[in-house]
Amino acid sequence: MTEPDLVLDSDVLIEILRGRPDAGRWLNSLGSQTVGILVLTRMEILQGARNRQEQTTLIAQLNRYELVLLDTGDAIQALRWFETYRLSHGVGIMDCLIAASALRIGKPFYTFNVKHYRAFSAPWRMVDYLGRIAERELDLQTLAQLPLCSTVLYIGEGAGRHDTGEYRIGCLDGGLTLAWRYRVIRLWQMPAEELLTMNRPALLTLLGQTHIAQPARVVPQAIETLAQVADVNQRSRLFGLLVSLIRDEEVMAMAERLIARIERDPWLNTPFLRRLRTEGRSEGLTAAILDTVSIRLSPSAPTYRRLETQVAGLTDPARLRELLGVALRATDIAEFEAALAGCGVSPERAATR
Repeated sequence: MTEPDLVLDSDVLIEILRGRPDAGRWLNSLGSQTVGILVLTRMEILQGARNRQEQTTLIAQLNRYELVLLDTGDAIQALRWFETYRLSHGVGIMDCLIAASALRIGKPFYTFNVKHYRAFSAPWRMVDYLGRIAERELDLQTLAQLPLCSTVLYIGEGAGRHDTGEYRIGCLDGGLTLAWRYRVIRLWQMPAEELLTMNRPALLTLLGQTHIAQPARVVPQAIETLAQVADVNQRSRLFGLLVSLIRDEEVMAMAERLIARIERDPWLNTPFLRRLRTEGRSEGLTAAILDTVSIRLSPSAPTYRRLETQVAGLTDPARLRELLGVALRATDIAEFEAALAGCGVSPERAATR
């Protein structure tokens, strides 16, 4: 077997297999690099196949990736991590086995699930990012004179509360082998005004995740800035993301009213915004919920498909908004599933729709 240049976690692989354009572009940007997946990841993806035809299709797609096998050392290391971090970090058996295999081969490991791997892989991934930036963009002479900084962005109430912005790896003699620092940004603590001053439309969609002390002043400014985006489709998508990510119901209603006023102009009367008004944003909320669950909580492929069916069974905008809030705040997939069950849609009922 050829040793891969990088390894994908199951959540990243799922986005590629779904044919998401952004995921495809990112994969193509890797060029001639050999992309690997762990044997556990392959098994996890295949577990989501509902019939033999789907399984055959998945196998053909998965065969494009180099397979990384488990060895005895992986199991021993995974057991140590599980005993050490299960209670403090909430890591699972699969998390530990996957992390042990990925770190053994010493290649970049790409995942959306930073929370579960923070105990053992996030520090190394950050060092790898910094090293690759230095290797690809800078020569040694320039690197000695140019500062290089790193930032970690946390989304969701309480996320990153205990991150000090510093990692240290000790030596057996009591000294330090390696230490590095990075800037920690917790959106839930950031004043909304600070996000406005950046004047970046894409970042403004995160406004609802910041601390909004003066919504009557901040929200109109944000919407006015987004209204200046020239591309109609991009502008409508930005408006939809802005509204879907607002946590406060009153602020959300204010944003909707302001967007509706702007929409009276023919040049902004897009199909997406018309659907926001006429259908109560149900479709947009459903997509936002599923995207949030996929990125934040990293469900397995079969779990995601089940949740997709259940969420699709909900049409009440109020319940969908409540469920989106749960998806943004939940600490694990079990918490989200409990909230979904509270909405009155069980797996059995969803299957009969």
